[in-house]
Amino acid sequence: PPPLTYSQRTQASALVSHKHSVSQNQITCSQLGRACWYHTSTNTNRATIAMTTQPSACTKTEGDTELPRENTRPASQKDISSGPLAIAGSLISLFSTNNRQRSPPNENKTCHVRLITIGVSHFCEKSRWVMDMVEASPDNPYYYTEDPHCPGFHSFASLPSSNYKASQTPMVLIKPAKTQAQQQDLMISGSTAVNQFFLPQLYPAQADADAIRQFEEELGQRLGATSRCFAYHHILGQWKTPGHTMITNVCANANIVSKVERQLFDKMLDKGLAKGILRAMKITSDLATTSEEELRKLFAEISQRLEVSGGQYLMDEKGQPSHGFTAADLTFAALSGPIILPPELDSIYPPAVTKQYPEAFWVLANELRATTAGKHVLKMYKKHRIPDGVDQDKVALKAVNRDCYPWEGRLGMVLLAASVAAGAAAVIAARVLKGRAR
Repeated sequence: PPPLTYSQRTQASALVSHKHSVSQNQITCSQLGRACWYHTSTNTNRATIAMTTQPSACTKTEGDTELPRENTRPASQKDISSGPLAIAGSLISLFSTNNRQRSPPNENKTCHVRLITIGVSHFCEKSRWVMDMVEASPDNPYYYTEDPHCPGFHSFASLPSSNYKASQTPMVLIKPAKTQAQQQDLMISGSTAVNQFFLPQLYPAQADADAIRQFEEELGQRLGATSRCFAYHHILGQWKTPGHTMITNVCANANIVSKVERQLFDKMLDKGLAKGILRAMKITSDLATTSEEELRKLFAEISQRLEVSGGQYLMDEKGQPSHGFTAADLTFAALSGPIILPPELDSIYPPAVTKQYPEAFWVLANELRATTAGKHVLKMYKKHRIPDGVDQDKVALKAVNRDCYPWEGRLGMVLLAASVAAGAAAVIAARVLKGRAR
């Protein structure tokens, strides 16, 4: 079926009014892919598009080789409201805010979108790329503000924003224009759902839209999950290194996240946070080795595909007119970003930091960059990542300063001490009550 227009999306949102229950208003929306559905809570005025696919224990390829999962177990309200994370959440809410947003770049931009991300995530870069294209389009009413977070801390933003139903990033919250009669917010979770919603033209019918979606789904597993596993094993796995400055500078880039998140990430990294992230994703040395082998295999397949077709883009066929830049090219380039490290991403992965990566990382990175597929990634970033008319050569996050108080200020330190004491008291009280209950 044809993609939903802006007015059709608004009408679809109206169909799931908060006056009705979820069971009465599950609407299959094939234009957004088989794994997307609209629903709304009985106590919130927000329509939602979420990924219904549940993560399995592992994914197997031919030969029964286990690969890392694309979607890990979602966090819950309970996960972030007890123990050290409860204290971290209190500090983050005290010293940062999610209520600020950019001003519209021009009068044609009437619908604001909040993009919640893990700043260094390649899945989030995939949707960031699309949102940059959307905002650069003069005929599109959307503009956005990115809300980037450290790994492990994104749930403090995504869970409340989804009424504690989803923690997956990227997540977008769409605020309708004030002139619209329907004032219902819309939430979309997952990079594929976000991209299909905002830029359905990246899935052209003449290039076989279903084939593009299937290819995108395959890349999410074989490239997105494996590159994340390989990179986290070799980078986050260095948490025992004294000072672990390199990890903090990558995952908590000072140009991306709030000051309080950077401080907390650095202090908590070797006190259970790193181990918790690796454990949640079930990342082991064996799985990292399997991921490395799968990445080599995938890049060889993509290289052969490009060489056989002789085309400029992944969906091109030999002897046929080019289909141009599609979601297949965008997905492959974005999910390869943390390994190939195109120069356009220097703002997210600073060269001064990445040169400190372990040798094992660079062996694979240099090998893949030299392939036809690796060169395709570099070409897609150079040719398509920065929208036409934008005077910059690096990806610039469209974020705002979310710090509430100067970290070095006396008032900030007093509030910090009070918040830590209150959080610690809450944790101790909870444990005492739990002991008495037993």
